[in-house]
Amino acid sequence: MSTSKQPAPNTPAAYSGPKPALSTSKVKLLINVGIYSAIYLVVLFIFSIIGLLAPWLMYAVMPIGVALSSVVVMLYISKLRAPGMMTAMAIVCTVFMSFSGHLWFMPLLGALLGLIADGLALLGKYRFSLLNALGYAFFSLWSVLPWLPIFSSHGKRYAKGLSAQAASEIGTWFSWSAFGIWVVVIFVAAFVGALVSSRLVKGQLSRAGAL
Repeated sequence: MSTSKQPAPNTPAAYSGPKPALSTSKVKLLINVGIYSAIYLVVLFIFSIIGLLAPWLMYAVMPIGVALSSVVVMLYISKLRAPGMMTAMAIVCTVFMSFSGHLWFMPLLGALLGLIADGLALLGKYRFSLLNALGYAFFSLWSVLPWLPIFSSHGKRYAKGLSAQAASEIGTWFSWSAFGIWVVVIFVAAFVGALVSSRLVKGQLSRAGAL
């Protein structure tokens, strides 16, 4: 008489096939990282192009650019609130810049700034505007990295085609002390812009019933 156990009736057989490589939530995260990174880069790229026209424009428009770009990032945070989202965006942006001919180590510094941004935002579970804005301010510092070669060459890119005297005057715009002040201005502009953008985004989402 056989003593082997028979499977219980109405018990579905265990699925032994391959498991999905990515969960739905991870796919959603990756899609949103790509979309919002692209929009953010387009906005910032417009201001970067304007900044290449003259040194004083570079100093003026980049803080404005990071402040206005904060609308995109604050909306991105409000929609996802996922750990690692700022690091992912920083890596996407800096990898793109490196492949377009900028410094090869940008993704490393970008990832570090993204981790700082994520750490701060995570303290408030991505819902505390002050921490989100402070995180964005650190995140935004990656935007100065493409300009480092210009400062290290004392503005030679701007000096092409100019007379020796004009080239010398251009070089005075690109001291490392000026760079340090510019970085601080960008940090403050990003922080203030993110605070304002956070309130705008929350107001819009509240009226839409999404919060």
